Amino acid sequence: MSDIFLFRLASRNVQWLGESQAMVASNIANANTPGYEAKRIAPFSMRDSGASFELAATNAAHISTSSDGAASFRALNTPSPETTLSGNSVNIEQQLVELGNINRSHTMDVNIQRAFHQMLLASLK
Repeated sequence: MSDIFLFRLASRNVQWLGESQAMVASNIANANTPGYEAKRIAPFSMRDSGASFELAATNAAHISTSSDGAASFRALNTPSPETTLSGNSVNIEQQLVELGNINRSHTMDVNIQRAFHQMLLASLK
């Protein structure tokens, strides 16, 4: 059986969620560090998913897409208007909201994988 795109995409999304959670944990751990700037992981996109899409070219005049492979997840500095006197820009409440979003996304991802897996098993019976 060939590699199933949905499982590859879901796996890459879980990696991204894990790195996002680690970045939020790092932000919270450095909440009292003077001069620390809060960071976040760049948003997950299909380009970052490691999936390659090839468009069908039925004519030589068609424009081709360039596949530059999977980009690694990168940390971004988040400008914050709430910088403390020590220069720290971590907002604990905002970080906890982000953790809730990560948890919700992970739960949805796992449920989609489970449903797709059950559908595959049902089709093989």
